[in-house]
Amino acid sequence: MTNIPDALRRLVKERAGNCCEYCHINLDLSPYPPEIDHIIAEKHDGETTEDNLCLSCGFCNRNKGSDDRITKTFASLYLMSGQIILY
Repeated sequence: MTNIPDALRRLVKERAGNCCEYCHINLDLSPYPPEIDHIIAEKHDGETTEDNLCLSCGFCNRNKGSDDRITKTFASLYLMSGQIILY
């Protein structure tokens, strides 16, 4: 697990406005603690930068995955908001 500098953590949290950046739930209402998540996983050469980090509720972070379960290759991410991000 990468050590994310405190200043970068604060920046990501402020940008998100206390909402999960995947499902947009207000994190005060979520039963899951907020987490800083790599959008592109480190195992896929994702960097620890502002553009590749987001604030996530624990549910989204654990259920989004980064690999296609069948082919074990990098997969697209479907956001609960209806957006699809392809990599």
